[in-house]
Amino acid sequence: MECDISRVFEIHKKANKVISSCQNEIHLKGAYAYCENVKNYMSFINTQTTEETELINSILFNIEKSLNLKKATIK
Repeated sequence: MECDISRVFEIHKKANKVISSCQNEIHLKGAYAYCENVKNYMSFINTQTTEETELINSILFNIEKSLNLKKATIK
């Protein structure tokens, strides 16, 4: 599938909302599952430029980092 930058940003925004709304371990487990789905979805995007590739990699890194920070605050 072609890279739709606006869709990528929407997905990133949604992932951040999912992560930030976690209040306990069960929520966090759901956030991990959602973010795994995001990673899978992003893997099917065909980027046309190195900037698009770097953007997607940066977003995936940011999501992973946000999950780890949230996990540390819940435990």
